[in-house]
Amino acid sequence: MSDSTWGPPEPPDLPQEGRLYQHWKGDFYRIVTTALWEPSKPENEWVVVYFSLRKKYRSCRKLSVFQELVEWPDGTMQPRFKPAVNTPTAA
Repeated sequence: MSDSTWGPPEPPDLPQEGRLYQHWKGDFYRIVTTALWEPSKPENEWVVVYFSLRKKYRSCRKLSVFQELVEWPDGTMQPRFKPAVNTPTAA
């Protein structure tokens, strides 16, 4: 958790480490961690580090992009990544 005297506080909807998420294109990702991009700067942003279960690599995105609403294949507007409901067997 973030120390309230250093950097911005953790947002309440920060993805939890170890949780499985599904990308709008269908792949599954496990949350590795979250972090502050540049803690000493007032315009600092949270980032999400995640691991691709299919491609086996780590990547990161700004939290604002991770949670951004996009059009899913069924035509609904949902977050780019959402908590997985139907999880792959290899998860």
